[in-house]
Amino acid sequence: MGWGEAREGRIEWKPGSGRGVAPHLVVPGAVALNAEPPVYVEEANGVIGPVQLGLPPRLACQFLAAPSIPRAKLEEVSRRLSQRLPELHHGLLPVPPATAVLIDEDPRPVLRLKLGHVGPSYYYYRNKSEHSGPAAVASLGFRYGAFDIDPSQRASRLELFQGGQVYAIARRQGKEKQARKRLSDTGLADARSAFPLLDYRHATDLTLSDQRGWFDFLARHAEQLRSEGFEILIDDDFPFRLADSSGEFDATLETSGIDWFELALGIEIDGERRDLAPLLAALVSAPGFSPELLTQLAGKGERFLLPLADGRHLALAADRFLPLVLALHGLHMSGAFDDASSKVRLSRAEVVPLLGVENEHFAFRSADNLRRLAGLLQTRGLTAPELPSTFRATLRTYQAQGVAWLDLLRESGLGGILADDMGLGKTVQILALIALEKARGHLANPALVVAPTSLMTNWSAEATRFAPDLKVLVLHGADRKHKFDAIGDHDLVLTTYPLIARDRETLLAREWHMAVLDEAQTVKNPDAATTRWLRETKAKHRFCLTGTPMENHLGELWSIMSFVNPGYLGDKAAFSRRWRTPIEKRADKVRTTALARRVKPFLLRRTKTEVATELPAKSEMVETIVLEGPQRDLYDSIRLTMSRKVREAIAKRGLAKSHIVVLEALLRMRQACCDPALLKLNDGLDRPSAKLDRLIEMVGELLSEGRKIIVFSQFTSMLDLIRKRFDADGLRYSLLTGETRDRKAAIEAFQGGTADVFLISLKAGGVALNLTAADTVVIFDPWWNPAVEEQAIDRAYRIGQDKAVFVYRLVAAGTIEEKMDELKARKRALADGLFDRDGGIASALTEGDVNALFDA
Repeated sequence: MGWGEAREGRIEWKPGSGRGVAPHLVVPGAVALNAEPPVYVEEANGVIGPVQLGLPPRLACQFLAAPSIPRAKLEEVSRRLSQRLPELHHGLLPVPPATAVLIDEDPRPVLRLKLGHVGPSYYYYRNKSEHSGPAAVASLGFRYGAFDIDPSQRASRLELFQGGQVYAIARRQGKEKQARKRLSDTGLADARSAFPLLDYRHATDLTLSDQRGWFDFLARHAEQLRSEGFEILIDDDFPFRLADSSGEFDATLETSGIDWFELALGIEIDGERRDLAPLLAALVSAPGFSPELLTQLAGKGERFLLPLADGRHLALAADRFLPLVLALHGLHMSGAFDDASSKVRLSRAEVVPLLGVENEHFAFRSADNLRRLAGLLQTRGLTAPELPSTFRATLRTYQAQGVAWLDLLRESGLGGILADDMGLGKTVQILALIALEKARGHLANPALVVAPTSLMTNWSAEATRFAPDLKVLVLHGADRKHKFDAIGDHDLVLTTYPLIARDRETLLAREWHMAVLDEAQTVKNPDAATTRWLRETKAKHRFCLTGTPMENHLGELWSIMSFVNPGYLGDKAAFSRRWRTPIEKRADKVRTTALARRVKPFLLRRTKTEVATELPAKSEMVETIVLEGPQRDLYDSIRLTMSRKVREAIAKRGLAKSHIVVLEALLRMRQACCDPALLKLNDGLDRPSAKLDRLIEMVGELLSEGRKIIVFSQFTSMLDLIRKRFDADGLRYSLLTGETRDRKAAIEAFQGGTADVFLISLKAGGVALNLTAADTVVIFDPWWNPAVEEQAIDRAYRIGQDKAVFVYRLVAAGTIEEKMDELKARKRALADGLFDRDGGIASALTEGDVNALFDA
């Protein structure tokens, strides 16, 4: 410290010990210290200096050290001092009146929020304490008139001296107790109990055991306390502070490059314009962010706290910001942004979910050219385009909406998955879009459709029927290479998945206006060569058609989406980390909902229930078949043998590397359920098939009722066994397997009435069949994948059917087939989880599931 100049001071009577008064040294703007001579201290400026009182230094020091005097004796003491020491009287204020001024009013509680002081032991123990620093505390005082009373004083009556006047305060201790109780209701409690290292001199301080609760206290309780009469003072060093804002904001999406946009959310905070976008991005990126908690706050009409860079927090209405924050959270989880320290930069596809949160509170500025994309979130709001007069199909309402959705994706340079149920006309919707593009003059390059081999005839026939104006080229058969030079002369080119490997040098080298994958579940394996080659297709617009965009796991959805919108769901490793593992392994509902929200704009799925009210009712029944005698003995023997083999394989190599062993075991057990003859044991034993016997009985009964029947089996060898029985009974039937050369003749025989029963194998009849003549479907052997089984049923249960459809599933009791049905529910949940409101998704098949399949 430096020595400063002398300053004027004075001596005042102030309360001393007990109820007396004593002389005190006063120096305005500084701390006065009794010394010889008296001095003042200015700590802020580092200055110490003498005080001028007009008294000898020794006399001033002795007088200021005098003990307290009863207030009643003050006048007499002052008179005698003035007689003996006249010079002293000039340094004193006038003698106060003997009668005190009474302050008779309720106290005003004053709550000061500050940084708690710590005792000396803190610095020794702080590294051993779980708390890294002093706690924030609240000091409660009471204001009576102009006086602040420390609640630690227990006296019910206080006398205070100020400006030469004595004031008497009769404390309202009942009111003070009520104020302390009110603070206790907010969660404030004794600070020293929560943090023992706080300075003992502040024993009445209050605090919150969870220091993070201070923001909630300021946001929720402080305003209410003020309305109840509390005065709340906040020190500058209080570590938890709120910024002030009206909460009004504007949102903009500015172009920052080709198909890239920057999100900005302008808001005024304490008079300064700030961008909330990076702050909200940082909030949703934080490890502890909870969408559920924000949703709960919104439901209660409460606010959430947004951290600012300067340590303050901004309280914002949760219900108002909820849709926007949830959309940003979904974008973050999908990898749209990780570093939120600067502008939030989004692709055109990533902008779409944000457009869906526009409401009466705000709309994005500078986004007029993007706003139509919001229609991807609500297909029903789209206006169906006017189809060219050359297009000959009359579209149903939902089909016209589907074309509008596809056209909006095309207009925006984005791809999509049309995932309508089988039989709802996905082919005709794509043909309508291609016809539109030709009428607009956009087909400078042709459109390419890749489909299963069995659908080539269907695509060609549908195009001829509904869009005869299109020039169609079918690249199929041994002579197809001779047609390569004519590709550019056509509007629509059709080829098959198997031919991609052979023709990729030609097909993938040229530019296409549009690329469409039909039955896109064919490319569900992202590592398959055909899938990888198709991703390299050079097409301006990309679409997928599939009734089952996901059959077994989310990796299949990623594979299809990576074709239509490359990179939108990240690379395969990132997708597994962000989505597959949390959803399939941990049943993470938050991730499920977020993924559904992210995929929704680019996946349009309508079910028969939604759009086909004219479709007749479908009745499904399970026929339980009891295996007896030699067939049961054989099944149990195979089960025991296979169970031991599978368990040994899993124990040795683990489930992931025992896939082939498990499949072989399941196959043999299923064959034993269907017919022992499928096992080809050649042991000379006669083992009848309970299932086959029951099927013959059922067919006889159903035919007598005039039914038209489809019988599905996954095993073509089983169909051969059924044929022999049908031949023996003189039944009329058609057969369709992978070896059937004339599919058309087989189909027409059944549809036209020549055959009463249609025997179909899974691979040959799972797609591209419209068998509305049938009204009964028999699933001879239950299939592992419920989605594929539904596809088979949909051969009869589809648009155009005018009869009730009955479905019979033949299940062998107490066998692998029953246990497969138990797991089917979980398979279905996995397949449908992206499309239902709850977003429930089942876990993947586990080792426990495999073991259960082989138990008795």
